[in-house]
Amino acid sequence: MLTINADQHSLFQNYHRPGEEKRMVVFCVPALMATGWPPAQTTPETFYAPNRSSWAAAPVRRQVRYGAPHTSAVAMLPIS
Repeated sequence: MLTINADQHSLFQNYHRPGEEKRMVVFCVPALMATGWPPAQTTPETFYAPNRSSWAAAPVRRQVRYGAPHTSAVAMLPIS
């Protein structure tokens, strides 16, 4: 699994405690992986493409075992 630093990513920078390194799993362009391991000079745009602008964070309503429904969970949802 490949991860990169997400300190500057508009969505993933919010998912870790202050002071912790923010990392995210990357989605690689299939053509890049067809040639083997990606080179160190690969740009972040290559990893985020082609769907980085088609995702948004939204609260997910889930049922807790006891008590009222809990809405603090977040899911990645495709933008239609």
